[in-house]
Amino acid sequence: MSIRIPLIVTVILAGAMLGLSLWAWPLLPAHTPIVTHWDFNGRPNGYMGKTMALLFGPVGAILLSSLFALFPRIEPRKINLASSAKFYRAVWIGSLCVLMVAHGVIVATALHHALNVGGVLMSTVAGLFIVLGNYLGKTRSNFFAGVRTPWTLSSEYSWEHTHRLAGRLFMATGAATIAALIVYPSKIAIFVLLAMTTLTAVVAIVMSYIYWSRDPARYTGRLVQ
Repeated sequence: MSIRIPLIVTVILAGAMLGLSLWAWPLLPAHTPIVTHWDFNGRPNGYMGKTMALLFGPVGAILLSSLFALFPRIEPRKINLASSAKFYRAVWIGSLCVLMVAHGVIVATALHHALNVGGVLMSTVAGLFIVLGNYLGKTRSNFFAGVRTPWTLSSEYSWEHTHRLAGRLFMATGAATIAALIVYPSKIAIFVLLAMTTLTAVVAIVMSYIYWSRDPARYTGRLVQ
């Protein structure tokens, strides 16, 4: 599976984050804690020192991409992962985009720019859910990407049907979260995202077993006499 495009995107986004950090560096006091985390109400509840906060984004992008680059090399079902390349690249690049937006929010708030932190981050994550949901139903069974339960991994039928369903639920979760952001405060949108993500996980797990039980070709581990 070619990883050339995600690696190029990694260089671009990590470089952009590093450039933003270098630009902001002289504008921020040396010993002032920088907010890097907020609670459900948008109140700061986590801080880092200047160096850690400004390097977290670019360094995190490199480490994250290193893991994504490694997984295809150790995946037992390499052909299936290659068949799921669009989804894998979407997860990779989408994760980097979320990290870049988070890095931008951290720098912007450190420079005292007024932002709806919850709204920006939630809309980014919701957009990622919609993108991933679009590709999820086209994946093939593998050990690193997708809904990996004992039943999907032992039945192609269960994998295919579970991921088609999960893909629709992912897109619905993203759309509902964006709708909540438009109509209600971001605090409500967070609960919508968490509730629907939990529901999606539960439904996907339960349905993966049901689909597995309907597959006459499923692997059960029983010896054939």
